[in-house]
Amino acid sequence: MKQEVLKKIKEAERQAEEIIKKAQEEAQNMIQEAYKEASKILEEAQEKRKKVLLNADAEARKEAEAHLKKLEEEYKKLDMKIKKDIESRKKKAIEYILKQIK
Repeated sequence: MKQEVLKKIKEAERQAEEIIKKAQEEAQNMIQEAYKEASKILEEAQEKRKKVLLNADAEARKEAEAHLKKLEEEYKKLDMKIKKDIESRKKKAIEYILKQIK
């Protein structure tokens, strides 16, 4: 009986570790993709900004700055969302472990 309980606990721990590892890998992949996308967006925005600044008057410069600021804010929101998702996945994995142990 005691060995069965220990066996179940070890199996639950192993499963939880797999879940955590998979969640971390998925989260890391999401972060990498988000950073790539954000870098691409920022690069495009900077290129557009450069073209606008070279050919535009003061009003166009203001618009380019506002657009870049908006993109940076969107990047920050995306980064926070990813971080929250990681924390949520970690929390779920821990809850799963605790349920399996009980």
